[in-house]
Amino acid sequence: MASFMACSLGMPMPAFAATATASAATNSAMTKLLKNVFCAGCAAVLTVTIVHPVDVVKTRVQVASNKGDNASVGYTISSTVKNEGAFAFYKGI
Repeated sequence: MASFMACSLGMPMPAFAATATASAATNSAMTKLLKNVFCAGCAAVLTVTIVHPVDVVKTRVQVASNKGDNASVGYTISSTVKNEGAFAFYKGI
């Protein structure tokens, strides 16, 4: 089939083979790039999902300690969930 295509396109066989090889290498590079982009996106989503609530708690503990309020991590988490709900840790995303 490849030789028929090469003849019908008017390309000599070695030129067709080189074109097909270059095309396969380009597809392989594109596939690798898309896999890397997809993995990077998944890693970013996972990182934000885990790190953002920890950062919110850290910030609220710092603010509470500057005000002179109870600044424990446990108290901050429980009061945030009680007063604002669990989704309060994801405000600002």
